[in-house]
Amino acid sequence: FIHTLALQANAVCEQQAKKLIHPDHIVTALDNLGFNSYKKNCLNAMETAQEEMAQKRKKLHGKPTSIYSQEELRRQQEILFEQAREELQQLEEDDWARTQELSREVLRKKLEASRTDDDNYDD
Repeated sequence: FIHTLALQANAVCEQQAKKLIHPDHIVTALDNLGFNSYKKNCLNAMETAQEEMAQKRKKLHGKPTSIYSQEELRRQQEILFEQAREELQQLEEDDWARTQELSREVLRKKLEASRTDDDNYDD
């Protein structure tokens, strides 16, 4: 019986160009095979299953995903943003200090080179 019903439901599914057998395909297969007496029970079971799935979805989406309130999460986010801004500021200051140090070093070397050149001209 189940095998025959599954084959008929699959045929209905293919006629509708669907890839998955849905409960409606089973109900149509029951009609096609002449098992109308099972149709009412099948529809009741289908309705019950759909209600249970809706309740499960509601429970999943109704639960808070965090132990923190929205306000606490926003506050934590602001703290993280502030920390990131401070780190970026520190990096920029460090880069500026390195650039200044390199500039001084280049100038010092140029001065030494020019003094050496001046000393060579004096000879």
